[in-house]
Amino acid sequence: MSDDLNRENNQSTPKPDSMKFDTVRKRVLYRAWHRGTKELDLILGRFCQAHINEFDHKELLLFEKLLENEENILQAWLMGQIEIPLTEQGKILRRIRDFHLDDKNETNTDKNGVLK
Repeated sequence: MSDDLNRENNQSTPKPDSMKFDTVRKRVLYRAWHRGTKELDLILGRFCQAHINEFDHKELLLFEKLLENEENILQAWLMGQIEIPLTEQGKILRRIRDFHLDDKNETNTDKNGVLK
């Protein structure tokens, strides 16, 4: 009988790695929505909200690292004021821009892809 109880407990209790991953996911989502400027909150928060469940562990940590950049640098990359770097972070930045340029996401942008 105690074996049955142990099996039930093991099945319903999340593994420590998945709990840690969920904690990181929640932290990243919060940080994406609370950048400091409303514009970046909307740009990063909407993207993160839409894709966070698709991120693997590496992508999640990469996105979190991206959030450590200064506001003005992030905004310049995303608004096309400076060139996006050819790095792993650059791939995420391009995904964010593409997400907001896609008409299906109902984001209001001008002809240059700048959010209105």
